Amino acid sequence: MKRKDSFHFIFAMLLTLFMKPSLALAQDNVFVQASLSRERVFVGDELAYVIEVLGATDPQIGQLDLPQGISMVSHGRTTQTTSSVVFENGQRKQVRQRRYLYQFTITANTDGEFTIPAPTIQDRGEKHIGNETSFRSVLPSESLDDELIISIDRTRLYQNETIELECVWWLGDNTSQFNFGSSKIPESLVIRPGPTSGNAQSKLEFPLNGQMITGYVSRGIHNGSEKSSFTFRLSITPTELGTLEIGPFRSLFTRQPSFGDRYRAYIESNSLKIDVVPVPEHGKPAIYDGAIGEFQLEARASNSSVRVGDPIELTLRIQGQEPMTGVRDAPDLATHPGFAEQFKTDSDGWREITPRRDGTRIYQTTIRALSDSVKEIPPIQLASFDPDQGLYRVFSTDPIALRVEDVKEVTLADAVVSGNQVFAGTEPTRPSVERVELSPAAPGLWAHTPIEEMTQREGFNVAQALKQPVWVATFVAPPSLYFAMLGVLAYRRGRDKERVRLSCAFRQARKREGISSLRTYTSDVLNIAPEAFVASDVHQLQISNDLLMELEDAFMQEEQPHGSTVRKEAVHSDLLKRLHSQLLANTRVRSST
Repeated sequence: MKRKDSFHFIFAMLLTLFMKPSLALAQDNVFVQASLSRERVFVGDELAYVIEVLGATDPQIGQLDLPQGISMVSHGRTTQTTSSVVFENGQRKQVRQRRYLYQFTITANTDGEFTIPAPTIQDRGEKHIGNETSFRSVLPSESLDDELIISIDRTRLYQNETIELECVWWLGDNTSQFNFGSSKIPESLVIRPGPTSGNAQSKLEFPLNGQMITGYVSRGIHNGSEKSSFTFRLSITPTELGTLEIGPFRSLFTRQPSFGDRYRAYIESNSLKIDVVPVPEHGKPAIYDGAIGEFQLEARASNSSVRVGDPIELTLRIQGQEPMTGVRDAPDLATHPGFAEQFKTDSDGWREITPRRDGTRIYQTTIRALSDSVKEIPPIQLASFDPDQGLYRVFSTDPIALRVEDVKEVTLADAVVSGNQVFAGTEPTRPSVERVELSPAAPGLWAHTPIEEMTQREGFNVAQALKQPVWVATFVAPPSLYFAMLGVLAYRRGRDKERVRLSCAFRQARKREGISSLRTYTSDVLNIAPEAFVASDVHQLQISNDLLMELEDAFMQEEQPHGSTVRKEAVHSDLLKRLHSQLLANTRVRSST
């Protein structure tokens, strides 16, 4: 199809180059002409649409109001300069003309006659109108050897519920160049790529509704005979109440039979009618905020021992099936029992940690204990409706034990520390100092000879010593070597301070064991105090996504140990080495660039 589209573009451009503009000449000699590469196409096939502008200085194209049933993709503007020779008053004159070409790809999603309105061009404050263009879209012959089937588990869905739709295409023969662009999908139905199976060799990607969908080819028995099939799945979410009709799905393709010439054909699926109903009011919890489905919640606090008023970084992880309907933000702590009475919450509320991972939302906020009577951070709850069971469920985190100490008020009297206590009615006394008369030091190694006597001795003469090469080398060589080594070290450190910082952090971390080594290293790298470091901070590291997830999970599970201690320490040690190696590799890449 790409080769055909290129031919269509080339054909349309040649058409505009050699055709004379058929529109009236404006006062400033600006021509606008639109053209199509074909006047008749099959449904789902693409054709080139080109707008040519001559004589303009800096043309700007207006909005194109396309009829329903067709879609358009812009490929930008190109500029060409041509020159020609004219004779004016008997003199030969060379004239240069600039040509602007706006290129588009048009796809018809249904059969019928389509007219594209005349384009409007703005240039130097004036408007210039081009011409209308028309084409016809037709369906090729319908294949009787293929069968296309769409199915879902239930036809009664709740509003904003997500369910899986499966599409199976039983292929009649060799097939290529297929597209599902003309399938009928209601606007109120949100679709997303669903789960895929099969090996990498059997997978195929194709566009549908503005997204790339992955399907797989396999072999199976259908209607008593073995055939090839192409299967893909979609996650669909109805957003409006009422009855919706999904389909028919339609595939246009090129058939290459075992004998004979290839040809274009199409196949249509069945249609599905679904009833979309609201979630029930009976049994709805007061904290319900539209969530649908099953979720897992996990909370973690940065500190488990604090004083009254100290900040506590609270991290909440919510996991569920995409699109995680109703999880627009973390639950409002002000509505949760125990939080408003025991904690002061951040006025800015929760902040989401990005980038998102599929099926996971991570939020952070700051809370402060209001008194030393607080013993734990209460569970955080998320109310959700379970469409399979038709009832509401409340998912919650485990409570987090907390030790809160009261803040002692320190006065000036508390700050005075003395070995002698002062009682009422008495005056403070100063400690006496025993005065001891100093005596001359006894002879010994510390009794230095006067400098005058040392310089006057015959055994040592500074002037004579400095004239001898041996003494000069003795005096000069050590300081020279010392300063040379300092220079080399300073040069190396100046070249790569980041590698030195990482190596120092790694040495400090290896002095610790288990998760403490990881926490020490990661907090040093990020310049965060170890006691203030939380699991979500690892998103600031420039490391691979797999290592990022593994590292974050290790910190999240820190307070929930499992398995043997030996195994956990081995895992943490391996994580530390891989993290250090990857960060060092990043510094090498940056220094080389």
